[in-house]
Amino acid sequence: MTIPFEKAFKALSVKKFKLICIVILLSGDLLSAMYTQYLLKKTSLIDEVVKQALLRKDLSINDLSIVTLENLKSIAISSIKLMITMFIIFHLINYTLFYFQKKISIHYVTFLSWVGSAIFLLTGSLRIFSGQFSEAFFLVLGLSYLFVAMGLRHFLKELLPPKA
Repeated sequence: MTIPFEKAFKALSVKKFKLICIVILLSGDLLSAMYTQYLLKKTSLIDEVVKQALLRKDLSINDLSIVTLENLKSIAISSIKLMITMFIIFHLINYTLFYFQKKISIHYVTFLSWVGSAIFLLTGSLRIFSGQFSEAFFLVLGLSYLFVAMGLRHFLKELLPPKA
């Protein structure tokens, strides 16, 4: 049984495939970060996050001044931006280790590509079925991550160091 993209994989060297993997996965990280930034600009989303946090402390938005509320929103946005930055740094480290064929990073990138392809394909499908065609890029990301996952399956023996 041939796997999808088999011809493409046979035409690639391991080195080229690793570079393609890194470009695809880093693109996915950056597009996800940009999409999160886009969502953060929707003030209603942050308002809802702050509102839910206040409810957990038995407080209401009406109990706070406008300045305090704006400061809470700013803290929430800054925290999310910091998490995204840490996420991208973590992935850059993993992608570098993947390039140098470190076993733990190969397994991490394999897991990331399979899970990412499922999430992006599902998200893209749901967005399209709900009429949000502007977010169809999720499908492209899902297919790209699937390409990486299938390629990792194809190249696994060459990527993993030989057992002693």
